[in-house]
Order: sequence, then C-alpha cells, then structure tokens
Amino acid sequence: MKYIKYALIAMIIAFIGFFIYSEQFSDPLGDGDANILFPNIDIHLKMIHHKDFAGFGKDFFDIYVYKAYNASIENAYPQFGYEWSYARIDSTAATSTWLRCPVDSATLVKYEFELDAIIRNDYGKYKFLRGLLMNERNYYSYVFIDSHEKYFFLYESEKNYLYYIRQRGF
Repeated sequence: MKYIKYALIAMIIAFIGFFIYSEQFSDPLGDGDANILFPNIDIHLKMIHHKDFAGFGKDFFDIYVYKAYNASIENAYPQFGYEWSYARIDSTAATSTWLRCPVDSATLVKYEFELDAIIRNDYGKYKFLRGLLMNERNYYSYVFIDSHEKYFFLYESEKNYLYYIRQRGF
C-alpha cells in the first residue's frame, strides 16, 4: 500500500512537471501558420521569448516574440481561413490584414487589457512596446473572436520581430 501511494505521488508530480515543461517550451506558430501570416514561401519564424501572463478569472494570455527570417508584408496577408489556433472564425469574428501602425483606437479598445498589462509588467521590460505600436514603419493584424479569445500580431519591420499576443478561450 505504501508503494502505491509513492507511485501515485510520483505520477502526479511527473504529470505536473510535463504540463509545466510543455507549456513553457511550446511554440504556437509553425511553418503553416507563418505562411498564413506572410506571403513568402521560405518564411521561417524562430521563437526567442515567451511570457505567460496569468491573471484571475479568464484573463490568461501569452506573449511570444519571434525573429522572422525572409518575411515581407503584403496587404492581402494574413489570410485567415475558418480557423486560427483551433479557434473557429465565423461571421461574428473580426480579422484584419496587415495594417500600418499606429494602431487605431477601436483595436486598442479590443486589446487594451493585454497591451496595458504587457507594457506595465516586469518593471518596464516591455515599455518599448508602446513605441512600436505608434511607429509608422511597423504593422499589426488581429483575430478577435470575443473578449476571451483574441489574437494580436505586431510586426517590427526594422528588426524583423513578430510579437504574438494570444488569449485563448476556455
């Protein structure tokens, strides 16, 4: 009986450890997703940073920072279909192609909580994000399903960085 308890505890610890590891090192954007976002066939995205912003209730969201290789912007992209990151895009969802910054006020209202939380976090670690949102050389796009399922992309053209903010529904 004692060994069964230890085995059960070990299995629970292993499960929790695997969950934390997979969440910390998972890469939500694959090559197929990169081809939806950018027109280049040889586009490659390399994740360089990830931060999980855990809030209370349903305010969980993540920010991923990617280095984009061979990326270019076209007005017809991203080409979101009926699904993005396992989210169903229907007639009530709002999507956009690449738009030139600064970010318009309607989009800022949709993503106000996430952008404010990111900019204010880590003692100003992401303070530069405010400037990127206003820089006319940068581009943004989004998928807005509802207030608990939203995806925001900011492409910094000078450094070829893609900032991907996602809040997935429960």
